[in-house]
Formats: sequence, C-alpha cells, structure tokens
Amino acid sequence: MVRRHELTDEQWQVIRPLLPVSGAKGRPRVDDRRVINGMLFKAKTGVAWRDLPEGMGRGRRSTTGSGAGHAPAPCPRWWHRSG
Repeated sequence: MVRRHELTDEQWQVIRPLLPVSGAKGRPRVDDRRVINGMLFKAKTGVAWRDLPEGMGRGRRSTTGSGAGHAPAPCPRWWHRSG
C-alpha cells in the first residue's frame, strides 16, 4: 500500500531507469526509493531532516549533502496524484 507522500509503483518505474547503478562507484547505496520518498516527504511537508519518519531514510547522513539549504526543484505535474 502506498502511503501519502510516497511514490506509486508507476512513478517509481519512470524514475528508476534514470538513476545510476548502485555500487557502480564506491560503496553500495541504500534503497533509492526510500531515500526519494524521504526527500518528497520533506519537500511536501517542510519537516526538518532529523524529523523524517524512520522508514524514510532518516539517519546520520540525511542532513548533509550538496543540496543542503537549497530550495527543492518543483515536482513535475504527473508527480502529484489526487487523493
């Protein structure tokens, strides 16, 4: 069951091929879908990174990164679903 602020299977199938292969360089990444769901949750709710729900990639490294402190890019129209 897809919860509010999470990618549907259809949306994930569109995004997944655009991501680099996990572990191609460096260590393997965590679950990409979980991390993207966490970014969406933050963008849509405005919650602080440290207050993300446990299942959305909350952790030591989620508060850092090259995009820290910058406004998120607007989501494409298909991203939003009614309901």
